[in-house]
Amino acid sequence: VVTLGQWDVRPGAVNVVPAEVRFSIDLRHPDAETLQRLSVAIQARCQAIAQERDLQLSSEITGQSAPQQMDPALQALLIRAAGACGATWKAMPSGAGHDSQTMARHLPTAMLFVPSIEGRSHSAAEETPLADAARGATVLATALSQLVYP
Repeated sequence: VVTLGQWDVRPGAVNVVPAEVRFSIDLRHPDAETLQRLSVAIQARCQAIAQERDLQLSSEITGQSAPQQMDPALQALLIRAAGACGATWKAMPSGAGHDSQTMARHLPTAMLFVPSIEGRSHSAAEETPLADAARGATVLATALSQLVYP
């Protein structure tokens, strides 16, 4: 996933060609090597564009965290629980900075997502139908029950 989430265009007038633009690029991928190659490729492409257009370019990495893999046994448990509840499921890597990214460094971790309307996530417009939220809660309760009473 590549997100250009912050833009600072100066002077910022609608009728003036910007003299300076600052922006953020957030890169996420479950494989650290692929993530590094993507970062290098994007930096090289930005440099090439700047050179072609006689622009000055500077960049800095302001934050970096290694991808964390979720626990395969807990993932399998959630999949079995979804099946037992008649819920459909899809394995999805998540590069988001969830608490699980930190927790996975210290203990077995997995995540369970429920669908959002129109796929909207991390947005004020994010909304999940009550039936999907209830189904997710049932899958989680089933998985937890299987952990406690194998």
